[in-house]
Amino acid sequence: MSKPYSVTDVAFEGFRLVRENPGMALVWAVLMLVMSSAAYVGMAYSGLGEIMTQLQSGGGTPEGLLDAYAGAAPILTGMIIVSILLGVMFMASVFRVTLNGSKGAGAKLSFGSDELRLIGIYLLFFLFFVLIIFGGAFLLGVAAGALGASGQTGAATLVGVLAVVFLTAFSIWFSVKLSLAGPMSIAEGKLVFFKSMSLSKGHFWSLLGTYLLVFILTVIVSILGSLILAVIALGVTGGSLEQVGTLFNTFPTAVEDLYDPARLVYIVGTALINTLTAAMFYGAQAEAYRVLSNRGAEQVF
Repeated sequence: MSKPYSVTDVAFEGFRLVRENPGMALVWAVLMLVMSSAAYVGMAYSGLGEIMTQLQSGGGTPEGLLDAYAGAAPILTGMIIVSILLGVMFMASVFRVTLNGSKGAGAKLSFGSDELRLIGIYLLFFLFFVLIIFGGAFLLGVAAGALGASGQTGAATLVGVLAVVFLTAFSIWFSVKLSLAGPMSIAEGKLVFFKSMSLSKGHFWSLLGTYLLVFILTVIVSILGSLILAVIALGVTGGSLEQVGTLFNTFPTAVEDLYDPARLVYIVGTALINTLTAAMFYGAQAEAYRVLSNRGAEQVF
């Protein structure tokens, strides 16, 4: 008998994954820590952290930030590439654990055909998103501009408002309908894209509700995790609220900053929080696919 789709069951899949697969969750956490550490080291070495800290505190200039970006281009490019590669490894591993169980050999971290397919899917998603959203925004902007030029300011304003509403709604619909493409490609062993729309047909609102619930849960996890980190950091710094606030709201400006005990607590803690929240999102996607692919529900949407 097929399993009925439950918004809450699917949304809480990430918690189940971490609870039932602590060893794999630890591997994910280490991978997330590597990604976070690489980002912090890159900011410290490139000087970008200092510029971003200045901008955050009201100092510096946007031009200085652009100069820093230009000077740090090789390091930043490397950081982006590493983040993408490690990110798809994390995602593919969560998908495999959800679909096949951690006991299977496919649960391990790797970089192969599955990960390449995920890169292809999200490149396609990005290209279609840019073409449709920016193309639609351009056409609607031209229409609003033409109305404004002809003196119909009221109509131009209305077109502008409706354009924002339509493009926002379409972006949500497009993202939800294609949200199953990643786990579907892992399960079928080939790159699939628009097939996700067929599988999600009739289940748009259930999927949207699932992702909204997951988002709310990740916000709660992030807030609670940040509070716990703040308490731990207070203990490390001897109770200095000012020092903790500075560490949590600034970027490393030198490599030596990374050795500060409180900042190390922050880096490790945020990696753990990000591991759980990422597992929640990816786990929900994979579980949604697993449940819907085994159902013969009537397609109505």
